[in-house]
Amino acid sequence: MKAACLLIALVTDPGWATGCWLARSWRAACLFAALALGGAVAHAEATPLVIDPSATQVDLSKLAYLLEDPQGTLTIDDVRKPENAGRFVAGNTNPGFTTSAYWMRFVVTNPTDKTVGLWFDTGNRTLQEIDLYVVEGQGGVSRQSTGSTKRFSERPLPTSTFVFPVSLPAGQPKEFFLRVRSTGYLGVTVIPKLWQAEAYEAKDRQDEVVWSVMLGVAVALLVVNGMLYGYLKDISYLLYTLALASNVWSGASSFGGFGPTYEFLWPDSPMLEQSVWSLPILPAAMFPVLFVMHLLHFRESYPYLTRVILISMVLLGISIGVQMAGTILQTSDAARVLQIFFIIGAIVWIPIFPAAIWGLLIELRKGNRNAYFIAVGFAPVIVSTFVLAYQGNLGIPMSWYLALAAAAWEWLVMALLLADRFGQEVKAKLGAQAEVVQTLQRSEQVLEAKVVLRTQELSAEQQRTQQLLQAVSAEKARTQEMLHNILPADIAAELSSTGTTQPVRHEEASVLFTDFSGFTQAASTLPAGRTLLDLGAYPGLIPGDDWVLGELWSIAENHIPRTLEVLDQVEGYDPSSDRGLYLRRPILVWHLPSLADAPQGLPTQAYTYQIAD
Repeated sequence: MKAACLLIALVTDPGWATGCWLARSWRAACLFAALALGGAVAHAEATPLVIDPSATQVDLSKLAYLLEDPQGTLTIDDVRKPENAGRFVAGNTNPGFTTSAYWMRFVVTNPTDKTVGLWFDTGNRTLQEIDLYVVEGQGGVSRQSTGSTKRFSERPLPTSTFVFPVSLPAGQPKEFFLRVRSTGYLGVTVIPKLWQAEAYEAKDRQDEVVWSVMLGVAVALLVVNGMLYGYLKDISYLLYTLALASNVWSGASSFGGFGPTYEFLWPDSPMLEQSVWSLPILPAAMFPVLFVMHLLHFRESYPYLTRVILISMVLLGISIGVQMAGTILQTSDAARVLQIFFIIGAIVWIPIFPAAIWGLLIELRKGNRNAYFIAVGFAPVIVSTFVLAYQGNLGIPMSWYLALAAAAWEWLVMALLLADRFGQEVKAKLGAQAEVVQTLQRSEQVLEAKVVLRTQELSAEQQRTQQLLQAVSAEKARTQEMLHNILPADIAAELSSTGTTQPVRHEEASVLFTDFSGFTQAASTLPAGRTLLDLGAYPGLIPGDDWVLGELWSIAENHIPRTLEVLDQVEGYDPSSDRGLYLRRPILVWHLPSLADAPQGLPTQAYTYQIAD
């Protein structure tokens, strides 16, 4: 309930909601609820706080009495008047976003017998107007003034927060009036404390050491991952480097920052200091989220969430641009507009991280390895953010060391994520290479088997070819022998070399008459008609019923076509027209074991060449 009332009071602050009846009604209702829950707020005289001389610090926030000055025109003399003194009420020293000036009254007593010198710490780095009034003896008032509009060297003390040196007289109450006002885009937040000077300086040195260690870790990670990006050209390392740099910049500057940034970097540029309070928020909101989106493939997997995040970033950039422009221009009464845009920026910022976390949760459910690293890395950051917000709402000192430790944890875990991602990629690459090698080995084995099989096939084919060549050679020799048996040598040679014969004219010729030995005896035993027909110069066959004694050649079936082709040429037969000197005709022949025996067995079909009619 208190948080809700604080939020409504923040949005309906009278500094920029004056004249709105509904806003004033809401604020009154919240104040009433705060009274019911937190006790009565009463007009009262400030009760002096008796300090413990041995304490290193004393918290004054619970003993503060506040007076609001909406116009910012009251002076110290005005607030000390009796009619205004009764307007001081006990309240929270963190009024939040407002353009009003606030007067805070404190009364402190030194119980010792000697004057004590202390430092009055406001716990604030960003307020433009801060004045500390100390009521001295006999009604006199001393004033010390500082604020973010002044150079660092103009501060009462060279500290990161606004601190004033004060002294407490022995045994007497001391009255302080602290006037604060924001004329920029940040609200009023004061955590008043009294410090022993040595204790504050020790705390400041400790803060510097912690900040230096954080910077050292950040610089080392930046250098390493920057070099990895330069070598690998992987955008993941670039986004990590930008996210880390923006995180460091935001921690050093956002809302006043942490550490001695102003003192060491631009101590003479208060305008620049005020500008960069808000500027680092944009890259700090962009690059870490873009880094996560890249690793989880948001654009491909969650296009709607990606659009929501990018639109929020654009609107946040516009809001921050207006804040910076108003700060640089220093226009009159700009605080109201700047604070409105600051709140708008905070509102448009809201969807960025829930959208990113929603996608992260889905990836965790899917078992995404990168999502586990991101969840482990960002969990402490989320917890520390809620803790700081809770502490800020209560007006108690914020645990900045917790935030820094969470940020360092995030940096290291994200660096480990990249290292693990690189290791997984190398592992996958080596696995792919091993698979390729195995595939190549299997292919080589298959190829070797195919080569062996093909070699065997070629060898067998070569053997078959050799056998075929031998058969052809034998058949050719037999054909040559046949040609030489039936034809004169010169004609046989001419047929072998050219495939044809040219007619030769002989002016004179001799005829040789011979007698075949034993022919008469053999012919006497044959039936009538079994004689070779004598046609003159060459013997030949003609159709008839007589018997002819001859020789039967057996030729391999696959060689018959070629043999017939050669014989057709020899006999002058044209198979395409079935014309020539001799005509090739099939006949039936019987086997004759000897010239004295009769034909035996079944007839065999054979080709003969007969004299054409």
